[in-house]
Amino acid sequence: MEDVNKMKGGKVETQKIVLWAIIGLLLLAVIYTVFFQGGSSTSSLSSTAGQAASAYSGMVGGC
Repeated sequence: MEDVNKMKGGKVETQKIVLWAIIGLLLLAVIYTVFFQGGSSTSSLSSTAGQAASAYSGMVGGC
């Protein structure tokens, strides 16, 4: 009986390691996509935001 439990536990541990490896790879893919592939879109967003901020000269917040 003990041998069956050891084999079952080893299989579960292997599955956990494989799942965490997949999660890690997906996370790296998301980080790469956001920061390295989306670089051109962030620069265009910042220039658009700067134009919008300079066009509005009213007070922001406060009384």
